[in-house]
Amino acid sequence: MSNYPPPQQVQPSSMGHGVRIGIGIVIGIVLILALSMGACVACGGLMLGIGSREAARQAQENSASNNSPVARIGQRVEKGGVALTVQTVSRKKSLGRFETADQGHSYVIVDVLLEATDRNEAPYNPMYFKVKDSDGVEYNSGFTTAKDSLSSGNLYKGDKVRGNIVFEVREKASGLVLTYEPLVIFGGFGPIRILLE
Repeated sequence: MSNYPPPQQVQPSSMGHGVRIGIGIVIGIVLILALSMGACVACGGLMLGIGSREAARQAQENSASNNSPVARIGQRVEKGGVALTVQTVSRKKSLGRFETADQGHSYVIVDVLLEATDRNEAPYNPMYFKVKDSDGVEYNSGFTTAKDSLSSGNLYKGDKVRGNIVFEVREKASGLVLTYEPLVIFGGFGPIRILLE
C-alpha cells in the first residue's frame, strides 16, 4: 500500500467544452460560406446570381439590346459555333381552324435555319427564341401544331435544321427583334439578334 492519496480526476468544465463546440461550428460555417462565395464567383454567379462574370454578361446584354440588331432577314449570323438565318417572316390572324390569335393580337411566323458550325453538339428548341418589339414588350415562342414548326433536339457539327417559330404579338407591335440564345449552363452561346422587318 502506498501512502499517496489516489490521483484526483480532472473534470473538464462543461462551459469550456460548449465554447469549443461553438467555435468549431462558427469556423465551419465561415469556411462553407467562403467556399460557396468562391465557387459562385468562379462559375459566373450561377449559384446566387452574383459574381463579376455574371454582372459583366448582364451589362453587355443590356447594352447590346439597346444597340441596332446584328442582322436582317436573309443574313446568316454565326456566334458561339451556331449559325442562324431567318428565311422569311409572315403575320397571320389564324394558324388553322383551331388556332386563332386573341383579340388585338396576331401570329408572327418566323422561318429559321439553324446550323452547328463549330461545335460538336448544339441543342435547339423553339423556347430558345424570343421577340421584343420597339416598346420593349417581350414575347416568348408559343406551342403550336402549325405545319413545319421547329421541333427540339441536338445538331452535330455540320448538321442543319429548319422550321417555323410562332409568336403571338400585339397587332400594332413593330420593330420586332428576334433573339436566339440556348439556355445551357456553361454552354458558351451568345445571343444572336435579327431585325424582323
